[in-house]
Amino acid sequence: GNALTEAKGMLEKAPKGKGTAADLEAMKADLTAAESKIAEANTAMQGEKFKDAKAQADAAKSTIQGVVSQIQAAMEAKKTAAKPAGKKH
Repeated sequence: GNALTEAKGMLEKAPKGKGTAADLEAMKADLTAAESKIAEANTAMQGEKFKDAKAQADAAKSTIQGVVSQIQAAMEAKKTAAKPAGKKH
């Protein structure tokens, strides 16, 4: 899926720093799991098991969305951290 490719691209750009390495590994594992769910969905489609296919695809989609929102949160946090905190009086 296209969302998967986008999520992978975002993961490449995700800020790497203290405390994020483990998170990035977890997200990578999530995307790998989503990828196999998509493969299972395709297999189910070929077998005309449409209900199964939809279930797998939906599971993959929510996993991918979860990863994307985690990456976005990490990027926001990094942006906020980079800004100088207010003027000192």
